[in-house]
Amino acid sequence: MDRYEKIRQYRQETMALMEAGALLGWDLEVMMPAKGMKARSAQTAMIARLIHNRETAPDFYAHINEALEKETLSERRRRNLLVLKEEIEKAQKLPTDFVEEMERLVAESFKAWHTARKRSDFSIFQPYLEKIVAKNREKAELLGYQHHPYEALIDAFDRQTTVPFLDRVFSEVKEKLTPLAQTLIERFSEPLSWPDGMTFPEDKQIALGWQVLKEIGFSPEVLRLDQAPHPFCTSIGPNDMRITTKVDPANFTTALFSTMHEMGHAWYDFHALQDEDYGLPSSYAASLSIHESQSLFWEKYVGKSMSFLESHFDDLVSYFPELSRLSPMDVFMRVNRVYPQPIRIEADEVTYHYHIIVRYELEKELIEGSLAVKDLPEAWNARYRQYLGLDIANDAEGVLQDIHWSHGTLGYFPTYSLGAFYAAQFYATMKQSLDVAGLIRQRNFGPILEWLKTNIHQHGALYPSSELCERVTGKPLSLDHYLSYIREKYRHVLPVAAS
Repeated sequence: MDRYEKIRQYRQETMALMEAGALLGWDLEVMMPAKGMKARSAQTAMIARLIHNRETAPDFYAHINEALEKETLSERRRRNLLVLKEEIEKAQKLPTDFVEEMERLVAESFKAWHTARKRSDFSIFQPYLEKIVAKNREKAELLGYQHHPYEALIDAFDRQTTVPFLDRVFSEVKEKLTPLAQTLIERFSEPLSWPDGMTFPEDKQIALGWQVLKEIGFSPEVLRLDQAPHPFCTSIGPNDMRITTKVDPANFTTALFSTMHEMGHAWYDFHALQDEDYGLPSSYAASLSIHESQSLFWEKYVGKSMSFLESHFDDLVSYFPELSRLSPMDVFMRVNRVYPQPIRIEADEVTYHYHIIVRYELEKELIEGSLAVKDLPEAWNARYRQYLGLDIANDAEGVLQDIHWSHGTLGYFPTYSLGAFYAAQFYATMKQSLDVAGLIRQRNFGPILEWLKTNIHQHGALYPSSELCERVTGKPLSLDHYLSYIREKYRHVLPVAAS
């Protein structure tokens, strides 16, 4: 067995531990009884220690260097080892005790956040978040950074992304998207709710979700669909995808589109995990930004398109007969209405980015120390007035709405906006070779899936987001593709906004 094969085997053994940890995390949010937290905290901390010890083992690092120096490697294998080496060098900067302590803190923080959100009382979560912020500041110093300590955190989710780059992106959003957003908000000034008397039974919402999952290509043999307060996707292994959705009895689209969103994540993982080098970077995602581009593509570009809603309208009526009182255009207008509202995951795709800007600015301030955790609710509410013109009613609606900080993940939020912008650029490129709208109308999703697999999924993490974008589209990331997509989407119903 050559050095490369030994490295691959070693990593596959490490992946088994990672997947066991992922399964424990999935169970914590979906199935675990409340009193299981103490034991679960110890379990996840131990797994984190074992993984970190394996990843930072001196012999393993030496094997990678020897393989790079002495083996005759294909370009794909060489990239696998170079990316892996970079990941290990970062891991080596974090002491094992630090990693284990962080995992234990996260396990305890999740339940505190859940209780605080239920009671709409930030003070319950505040001491945990103070520890999480302190640990992330420590992490940033251990890892190092170029411009700002926040870079060390965003790098964990989107490598080589810098604070100056993010500042430029969000500055451009404020400059170029804001006028269009304001016009769309004015056009949608009248509320668009479902007519009185419409109800959407939970079992039918789940059944509709499964119909779409199967139609696009997933089956219960490789995918599980459950419910959770905050929808997410977890991959337990090459043929074990777990997604969750959220059911709203008053709005069937919450479950439908969260299911399609998480399905996009699952397809990325599913295709990447089939790689022959399973366990190495080519078998997992390039970044959370690229991951988000895939989920947003299926939710927004497919699910919320007129092509999908028209071609699936009879199916919708079969599940929810009251929808026969509406037209596909009525449904399109309701699911794509642009209006400011306080909950990020329920926001439309235009005003959504102001939710991300709020979180990005606050996280930077928390990490640099210019904002204290105790002052976070007040700062949060002030930013929502500034960017969305909203008065936040309570902590549950405001600073406690997201699960991410309870997971210890500061630096994650910018990937949502970046994902939307990458999705638009990939979509523009896809349309050069595929009649995407026509395929959706025909309910023929195979060519679309194959394009995503060939151009994005099969590369795994061999390239950072920016490089992958240029390889796929021939150009660096540009907000212009996103702006064109929004104008085109609303062209027929909002001609003034599109002009």
